[in-house]
Amino acid sequence: MLKTLMTNNIIVSQSYDGSLIKERVLFIDRDNMDIYVINIDKDDNSLPVQRNLTLVLKDLKDGHVQIDEYDPYSRFICEEDIKVKDKQHRDKTWQYIEEAVSAENIPQIFYKKHRGPLGKFLQEKYGVNHVTFYSNLKKYWKRGQTKNALLPDSHKYGGRGVDKKLGDKKVGRRKEFPEESGIGVNITEEIYIIFLECFKNIHRDPKKKNLRLKYFYTIMINEHFKDKVTSGKVPSLRQFTYWYKKEFDIEESKRHRHGNGNYDRNHRPILGTSMQGVPGPGSYYQMDATPANFYIVSRFNRSWVLRKPWIYLVVDVFSRLIAGFYVGLENPSYIGVMMALASAASDKAKVCKEYNIELDESEWKAKGLPDAIIADKGELISKNAETLINAHQVRIENNPPGRADLKGIVERLFKKMDELISDLPGYEQKDSRSRGATDYRLDAELTLDEFTWYFIQAIRHHNKSYLPTYEKTLPMTKENVRPIPSEIWNWGVERTGAIRWQEVDKLKINLMPIGTAKVTRAGIKFNGLHYVCKRGEEEKWFHRAKEGEWKIKVSYDPRIVNEIYYRDKLWNTEVCSLLERDTEKFYNMSFTEVIDCQRRDKREAAREKKMQLKKDVDFLDMKLNRKKTSAARSKEEPKSTKNMNDRTAAEKAVNRLKESFVPSNHKSHERGANNIEFSEQAVFKVDVRQSSYLEKLQKHSQKIKRTGEYH
Repeated sequence: MLKTLMTNNIIVSQSYDGSLIKERVLFIDRDNMDIYVINIDKDDNSLPVQRNLTLVLKDLKDGHVQIDEYDPYSRFICEEDIKVKDKQHRDKTWQYIEEAVSAENIPQIFYKKHRGPLGKFLQEKYGVNHVTFYSNLKKYWKRGQTKNALLPDSHKYGGRGVDKKLGDKKVGRRKEFPEESGIGVNITEEIYIIFLECFKNIHRDPKKKNLRLKYFYTIMINEHFKDKVTSGKVPSLRQFTYWYKKEFDIEESKRHRHGNGNYDRNHRPILGTSMQGVPGPGSYYQMDATPANFYIVSRFNRSWVLRKPWIYLVVDVFSRLIAGFYVGLENPSYIGVMMALASAASDKAKVCKEYNIELDESEWKAKGLPDAIIADKGELISKNAETLINAHQVRIENNPPGRADLKGIVERLFKKMDELISDLPGYEQKDSRSRGATDYRLDAELTLDEFTWYFIQAIRHHNKSYLPTYEKTLPMTKENVRPIPSEIWNWGVERTGAIRWQEVDKLKINLMPIGTAKVTRAGIKFNGLHYVCKRGEEEKWFHRAKEGEWKIKVSYDPRIVNEIYYRDKLWNTEVCSLLERDTEKFYNMSFTEVIDCQRRDKREAAREKKMQLKKDVDFLDMKLNRKKTSAARSKEEPKSTKNMNDRTAAEKAVNRLKESFVPSNHKSHERGANNIEFSEQAVFKVDVRQSSYLEKLQKHSQKIKRTGEYH
């Protein structure tokens, strides 16, 4: 089956000498039937080349050219793991690269006669040289056309970011006039501590948050280096500024100095554009969630009514096609967003097959990630969304709260989906809260999977429905394109390359939340559970953990604890499986359920600990009282150690008589604690010299008979 050629695909062909040539698809110009590719070999220094789209598609069909599913530059990049210095380098480079590859410069940027003047203009504007500009431009193209493609390869080298050991000699750039200004000083540990205290003062006093750094620098010099100003042996303003930017993230600093509201309005990065001029499918997706007006039943017992499920929709603005969805019992959270986006990027035939729905791939072709997602201030305002932005080059545009009209397309589709399923059993009508209204919960008949089956059919119905209010563009009118979402999508994809192909498995892991686990002798410990991975066993992690434990980053699905994913510094992943010690109790549970179980166990342990303390106190009190009684009796009867062996033998003889096994129906041998009598015949081994001790034993036996107590 011929695969659809998309932007960012890697196509592989064979050269004359038999070697493989791997090229990335940068842009598809379907109007002129051209395609622009670049060789991704790290040793190749060539620029993008233009090819005939028809010939490439023919070679693809004949098998001379293949699409490689593996992208060597695709990495699992967690935003919080990127060094501040690397982020700054990436963002600075992105300023001129973003302008170079903007929509108005494509496809002209691929032509030498246009690229030369544009490159020269940007080099002068941003102060970069020719070599740096073209090196970063090719790096951007080769590594997937994402912002993170511009990150330096600092993870491949050692020594970067490591503080240098300083001596007495001044390091750094030599001053132009050292005789007048002084040679300066190195930032030692003592000066660094002074810097940190001054930095804290910047963020401590809200009245001074708008003052420049030079003001705080002057205060520091006055307090700590006043007597050294004349000699010039003081830290410079540049050093002060450098360490401030190194210790404090620029966004964190600006948010403090300007306030969150002011920063979001006037100082945040502009990640999106207006809704006007949407060029085609995949340019903008609208996304939102709502509870279904529908009650369902449990798959385990249909008499158990469950609460209403939540519905997520991902809608393409240009075509009105529903590109992704999620139906589940999870409350609105990043989990729902994760599932909906994974659905949008997946092959819909595979998604439908999970619910026993046969779907031809040509019916629902939406597969990939868009340029931008429009949502409200909710699940997509998180650190998890930063990975989506920078690792997959997806812009997030969050509307202000209370402005549902800014994403009216998806809001209207919620209403339409509601109407399409309103005749199913379990649907809650508008009169549900009225006096005497029917309890629609008792009408529920469908499980979650059955309800999802109907919901998918409703989505398919919409994607093939006529849209009477859709305003077609002039080219659509000329080509007689019907206002049907699936037809608009198919027509638009042939003319624009906005939709981006993405490996679904890598996308899912990148969308997962990030947590911190600890390597211990008992395994990889995360949220109270223990895991093991093949890499950990091969590298003897759990043997080394005896000498000292350490922390690692993991990705995890909050809904199930069976597996987590270790992420190393190179963003490679390793599956970590739950150990058997936790499998029996927690397998197939969610992390929330595990935390609840652990809290119940801790509560029970606290209660039992309190009860055990009471038992320990009672036991100790009993021992002390008994000890006092024994001590008093011991004073009345002095001890004697004479004839210890003989006395022990006599005592043993009495115990044998007392402890001997006698059948219960043998009345002539019945005995108990109250009828133990001393018998000289029974103690047949006792010597005559023991007669005085035997007399005492017989008296003791008679006492037992009177009192019924045996001591």
